[in-house]
Amino acid sequence: MMMIDAMEEIKEGIKVGGKLVKDVRFADDQGMTAASEGGLQKLMDGLNRTAKEYDMKVNIKKTKVMKVSRKGEDEINITIENTRTSRSI
Repeated sequence: MMMIDAMEEIKEGIKVGGKLVKDVRFADDQGMTAASEGGLQKLMDGLNRTAKEYDMKVNIKKTKVMKVSRKGEDEINITIENTRTSRSI
């Protein structure tokens, strides 16, 4: 229920089969998807805001960011509570 609240108003994600996909969940893990760095930051801000409403916290140490792109290896800067997330290979 919390994740539905977090993602409900955000219009970011990627189109798959004509549908907007914002996240992929498995057990207690979640992968956020976005077409841009700004879009991913909006998703993470929404997730963090909703987590606070439920007295929960995003574990920044376990949060990783991965960029999939044909354009090169530009850095991606996603923050949670003004702390930059680590980059995944």
